[in-house]
Formats: sequence, structure tokens, C-alpha cells
Amino acid sequence: MNYIKKAVTTLGGIFLAALLIAALAPKATRGIAAALVQVVNNVPVVNPLDANSNPIPLQADADRGARNSFFALCVTNTSLEGDFGSCNLMTVPGGKIAVVETVSGHAFAKGSNQFVEVVIAAIPSTPGTSLSFDLALTSTGFDGTYTYFLFNNPTKFYAPSGSTINGSLATGNDFSGQSAVLMEISGYYVPAN
Repeated sequence: MNYIKKAVTTLGGIFLAALLIAALAPKATRGIAAALVQVVNNVPVVNPLDANSNPIPLQADADRGARNSFFALCVTNTSLEGDFGSCNLMTVPGGKIAVVETVSGHAFAKGSNQFVEVVIAAIPSTPGTSLSFDLALTSTGFDGTYTYFLFNNPTKFYAPSGSTINGSLATGNDFSGQSAVLMEISGYYVPAN
């Protein structure tokens, strides 16, 4: 027992001395640390080869979200039973693919126990298949006139170059008044090739 106490006390003293030296002589401390670390071998960076054995240039951080990010929002509404409203969030620039990472916002519908459907879609610039994604909404309550909803959907939704990203709102057939949605998307671009 006495042996452990002496060992802990000694190690604590050494630690305190090291902290004191680091505080009083930071350059010397860094020099000692640098001397203890040695780089033995450098690893060469070799570009991958294509089918014709030509090197493919490396694109460091080509899909780094912080360097190619986007944010867009839109608002749409409906006023009739079983109505549908939509708004364009953005058009994907040529040569890029938009990677939508988050779709969030809020909606409301007049009346209680209302059914509201919110969808995000990528509509291609040339005829083809649209991509769509139904969003999960959470009802946050009814104030006597309107039912309120929130949504925040993390996703990986890929919209091709030239397509229009569209937000839409649909209501049920028992709907009795106005509804609206504010939708926000965020993500980043990657090269289309």
C-alpha cells in the first residue's frame, strides 16, 4: 500500500515538473518533442490510372461540402380541398450534382386532424424520371384554427445536373381552408463526371 502511494506521488511530481517546464520554456519543450519524433520513410503519392494507363489527376476535397455548399428555401400554399401547391427551390448548375443533405421547415393546415403531405422532387431538364422523396412531418398541435407541423429530414438526395429541385404540398380531401409550407434545403455540389 505504501509502495503505491510513493509511486503515485513520484509520478505526480514528474508531471508537475513537466507542466512547469512547458509553461516557462515552451520552445524548449517543442524542441524536445520534435527530437523524439522522426519521419523514417516518405510514402509517394501515386495517381490512379484509367483504362489506357494514363494517370488520373487527384482532386483533393472535390466533394467537400464546405467549399461547394448551397442553401435554398421556398414557400407555397393551397386554399382548396384536395389542392396541390409547389415551388421551385433551385436549378442545379451544369456540370454539377446537388447532394441535398437536409430538408427542413414548417407547415400548417386549417382545421384539426388535417392530412398534409410535403414532398421534395428533382425534375430533370430533359424528359425522364423525376426523383421524389416524401418528408416525415411531426404535428406540433392545434390552436383552434390551424394544425401545425414541423419537419427536419436528414437525407442523401442526389439531383442531377440541370434538374429543378421542387418542393410541394398536398392536402387531403376533407380539407377545409388554407395550408402553407416553408421548405429549406441545404447540401453541397459534386462534379457530374
